[in-house]
Amino acid sequence: MISARSRKHRVPLRSLRRVYAEIAKWNQDRAAVPRILEALNPSADLMVIGEAVGPETLRRSGVNYFRVDGTLGRTGKYLDEMLRPLGFTVYPSSDIQLMNGTFIESRPGAPRETAYYTDLCPEFPGQVSRRRGKATKKSVKRPTSRRVQEALTCGFLVREIDLVKPKVILLLGSSAYITFYTHFLKQSELSALGKVVEDLPKHLANYKASVVIPFLHPSPASPSFLRWFRTFAGAPTKSTFVRCILEHLQR
Repeated sequence: MISARSRKHRVPLRSLRRVYAEIAKWNQDRAAVPRILEALNPSADLMVIGEAVGPETLRRSGVNYFRVDGTLGRTGKYLDEMLRPLGFTVYPSSDIQLMNGTFIESRPGAPRETAYYTDLCPEFPGQVSRRRGKATKKSVKRPTSRRVQEALTCGFLVREIDLVKPKVILLLGSSAYITFYTHFLKQSELSALGKVVEDLPKHLANYKASVVIPFLHPSPASPSFLRWFRTFAGAPTKSTFVRCILEHLQR
């Protein structure tokens, strides 16, 4: 059943298609597959914003956090557990077929709803090779500040926010937090993200009709996130993260 808010704010996919058609022209990563917009939920109360497109998930599958074989990536698994007590999930609301014929099965599990997922920089920034002794290791680049600024100047993200009209915007990681607060909120003096997480209610902000909540990126390579997650997993409903977001989702 569609909620009253969903009926009021139902966003035609053609509106998003126009935005993502422009992103496709702007995107310099010619190896990326087209995004599958049917996996998005543009009527969601929760919008999740990361820094940039990951190398092995959205870039190759067309669906945030999912690999080309249809399985959920490691970051996606952590994020899905974070969103569970909020009533949201990273899984799409219906089965999605990828370009290679593989299906991503819907597993929202009532009453869980698919959140809306996007990035500050809607492209994969590339990889860099580093030599360690005789071995060469590839790692993902961070998007340059110039490239992020180009994406923001093009207005991709602000148009997504205007279409979705989320109650809560969740920023994942330091880069998303700093860039959003400086570009959209015009704040120049910011606390370190670690300090923000320790006293989350104090650092919330408002952007248009949305409450903005910065948080740790759910990366398995982040020691600070893993420490937080171990505590969170023991009592999710007692987490300040959960209580803070639920307070604003339920308004």
